[in-house]
Amino acid sequence: MQALPGIESSQPEPVTSFADYPLSLGQRDVWMQSQLYPNGDVSKLSLMFSIWGPLEIPLFRQALQSLVDRHEILRTVFPGIPNGEPVQRVLQNCLIDCPLLDCSAVSGATDQEDRAIKIETAKQHANQQQTPAFDLANGPVLRARLLYFKPEWHCLVLSFHRLVLDGLHGAQLMNELGQTYRRLKRQEDPLAPPAVQYGEFSRLQQERLQGGQMETNRQFWLQRLREPLPETALPVDFDAPPQRTSETALHTHNLPVELTSELRLLQKRYRATAIQIATAAFAVLLQRTTGENEFLIAVPCSTRPRGMGGTIGFFSGILPLGIRVPQGISASALIEAVSRQFREAMDHREFSWTEALNSLRNRRGRNRSLLPVSVSQIGIVARKGAGEPGDLTMVGIGGYGSASSHELSVIVQEQSRLSLRFSYAKDLFDPATVENWGRYMETILKGFVHFPDTAVDQLPLVESGSPNEKPATPKSADEPALLDLFLSQVQRHPDAVAVTCGSDQLTYAALNRSANRYAHWLASRGLGTCALLLIEVENSCRMIGAILGAVKAGVCYALVRRGSNHTAEGIRLDPHIVSQEASNMPDHEPRKRVRGPMFADISGSFNESLHTTGEQGASRLVQADACWKLSSADTVLLTSTTGPSAAFGMWASLLNGARLVLAVERDLLSLGHILVTQNVS
Repeated sequence: MQALPGIESSQPEPVTSFADYPLSLGQRDVWMQSQLYPNGDVSKLSLMFSIWGPLEIPLFRQALQSLVDRHEILRTVFPGIPNGEPVQRVLQNCLIDCPLLDCSAVSGATDQEDRAIKIETAKQHANQQQTPAFDLANGPVLRARLLYFKPEWHCLVLSFHRLVLDGLHGAQLMNELGQTYRRLKRQEDPLAPPAVQYGEFSRLQQERLQGGQMETNRQFWLQRLREPLPETALPVDFDAPPQRTSETALHTHNLPVELTSELRLLQKRYRATAIQIATAAFAVLLQRTTGENEFLIAVPCSTRPRGMGGTIGFFSGILPLGIRVPQGISASALIEAVSRQFREAMDHREFSWTEALNSLRNRRGRNRSLLPVSVSQIGIVARKGAGEPGDLTMVGIGGYGSASSHELSVIVQEQSRLSLRFSYAKDLFDPATVENWGRYMETILKGFVHFPDTAVDQLPLVESGSPNEKPATPKSADEPALLDLFLSQVQRHPDAVAVTCGSDQLTYAALNRSANRYAHWLASRGLGTCALLLIEVENSCRMIGAILGAVKAGVCYALVRRGSNHTAEGIRLDPHIVSQEASNMPDHEPRKRVRGPMFADISGSFNESLHTTGEQGASRLVQADACWKLSSADTVLLTSTTGPSAAFGMWASLLNGARLVLAVERDLLSLGHILVTQNVS
């Protein structure tokens, strides 16, 4: 890929100082971040636009330069803190370089493959263009390159520092560029500058801040962000490294057309936007994967005042919404509550987030995000030509940022059908986990549509039928879960023997404490309800504690033979080794885990389902709510702890207060001795 011969790119010329302005509230937050991480990628962003139609390169470059001349913010630099406060300085002139690169050799076998490869090529150029770091003091802080794919298909890649643009107004940039090109083609005057430039907006905002006109907003957020604040501890697949890279990957989950239509009707019914409904669904997903019921979710918003529609700049703000998902709340009530929070937050959206979030700092480790999750929304970015000579059709390919301050972001994209784009930290999450989250959110949204009056913690997360099938009717919330039944036996018979293996035995109270230690150990490893735990089988009391601990931690488990190659991928746990580490963990009851997605995956009956292993090593699913009817006077003998029969026997014993005996030896003489001495019923 090289510059096309015969088409020279313009070279930047020296610039002249024009005017200084204070930073806006949003810019101050970005400025502080850029000073803390001068080489970080979080403050860099690229926008990519496909351009269709015959393109006159010199004229297009002239149109791009006209855009820079029209908006002062595009020729602004940040010289530092000359008078104790950071300022932005508008340059009188700044020529932008826009080289043309020949990418015509990049192609695919089919039209779909060709388009995908070319879009990936544009992303690679966006990544390259963000390096090296922008020179904030001298500029320019805007870079451009034009990619040549075909005679009537080019791609413009714009990269910039977030101090000058926020990416929310990419459609405006694209429309202005297309209009200016058309005007130049017709030899008409370019567009006039906006009535209010961004620097003036910053100055007026600073005056209002110093005059106390934002005090109401300040008090609103300081009240909302009081301790104790919810801490969204996402269950991660990999331990956070000491130095986070902030690198992100993207996964797109397209919702079915039928569901998109149903959700748009839902929007009208509750007078809610797509992002509000998606935020409610995301909160349910967080509840099911973390076991918590309150979360701090970052929602980007625009702070651009009315009457400044022609002005571009950094108008992005953050609404740190504290979303609660109380037990038993219905889908309709949750949507209404989230919508109400959005409206209240938007009424107070103009404020210094550095001050508002100051109390949050140092609450999480230095290698974890301050606001780990976010939800945002983008629309279709397109400008269709009018069919007249010289008019261009431009389509936004999307924004590209190789890094993010969030660990997980859900981006709602509205087009012919809704899409959920998951931007996630590559050093924390496995792609398969994120793909599962996409499917879970789709099923939650279907539950919102079909069961609006059902408690959200009873909605299934995964469907067993076809993708377009209506979700199964949720089970009643009154049905007791496994842990409730087991804990009731602990309370009734704390000193009764729960499990015996050889000379070892544990009472119900001791077994519960052992399970709690395993649960705390699993939580300390960051394992959540999306994890699959492969427990290596050994006939011992501690293995029963490990199984109970997995359920308390909300983890789906499978029992596997030591050294076997299990068909499912998961995290292996050797009860003998882990018991030594778990012995140092607290033995009090862990945080209550809600019914998790892996249980819902299995049969739709949540914690009443168990994931076990068949005799041939293949996964099997069994229903624990069909346990034998036993009493505390009974004794159950298990000769094997694998297979559906063993799962029935173990849970039937523990949920009914009976005594469980594990056979160490399986020869007939040993089993006969156990049957007699242990009074096996």
